[in-house]
Amino acid sequence: MAIGALTNFSSTAGTEQRFHDMHVVELANDGADGNDGSNGNSSVVVTVYQRAASQPSTPASDSASYNFSTNTLTPPSGWTASPGNGTNPLWSTTATFSVSGTSGTDSNATWSTPIQVDNGQPLTVGDIDPIVILDFSLSGDAEAGLQVNADGDLYERTDLGGAYSSIATWRGNGAAGEYQVMLQDNGASTNTTPTGNSIDQWLDCDTTRAWNLIADSNNSVQFQGFLLFREKASKRIVSSVSVFLGAEET
Repeated sequence: MAIGALTNFSSTAGTEQRFHDMHVVELANDGADGNDGSNGNSSVVVTVYQRAASQPSTPASDSASYNFSTNTLTPPSGWTASPGNGTNPLWSTTATFSVSGTSGTDSNATWSTPIQVDNGQPLTVGDIDPIVILDFSLSGDAEAGLQVNADGDLYERTDLGGAYSSIATWRGNGAAGEYQVMLQDNGASTNTTPTGNSIDQWLDCDTTRAWNLIADSNNSVQFQGFLLFREKASKRIVSSVSVFLGAEET
C-alpha cells in the first residue's frame, strides 16, 4: 500500500468556508509467488531380532538399510525382522532410519544395545495333553492334586498329603510373573470342586497355584476341565490342555 501526495480542497458549511488536507491511498498489487519449501523428512523405527546364548554385539551403523520407496528393511547380518523360533534366548535391537522426502534409502542408523526379550524356553505343557491324575484308596482318603509352580514345572500328587512330583515344564518365553493360569471347569465334573486356589479365574504364575480333589467316606469325585496359560500383558492364550482329576475311596 502506498500513500500519495498531500491534496488540498475546501468546503462551505453555511456561511463558513473550511479548508481540508487529504492523502490519496493507492493499494498495491499482489507480489510474485514465493519459492517452494524444502521437502519434509520420512522416518521409521525398526526392531530386529537374534537368538543367541549370550548378548550379541551391537550392529554397526552401516550394517543395515531401509528403502522408503519400497518400505523394505535389509537387516544387519545375523539379525531378522521377526523373532522366529528357537531354544536360545531372544535378543532385540532398535534403530531409526530417515530420508528427505518420501523416497530413497538410508544406510546409516545407530542401533541400540541389544536387550533380552525372552529366555527361549517354549511351553511344553501341551506335550502331555490330556493331564490325567487319578488316586484310588482302599484304606483312607484319596487325593488327586495338580500344582503349577513358579519354578516353571507342573506337578501332580496322589496319596493324600504325599509329595508332589514333576510331570512337565510349563513356563515358556519370559519369567513366571509374565504369565497367568486358570483351571477351567467344563461342566462335566461330579460331586465336588477342587480345594486350594479358585477355579474359572485367572491367577498370576509368580507364586505356586494348586488344586486338590479329595475323596473320603467311600466317596468318588471327578473334575474335568482345561488348564489354560496366557500372557499377562497381552492376555493372549499360549497353551490349553485337557485335565481330568479323579479320586475314589473304596
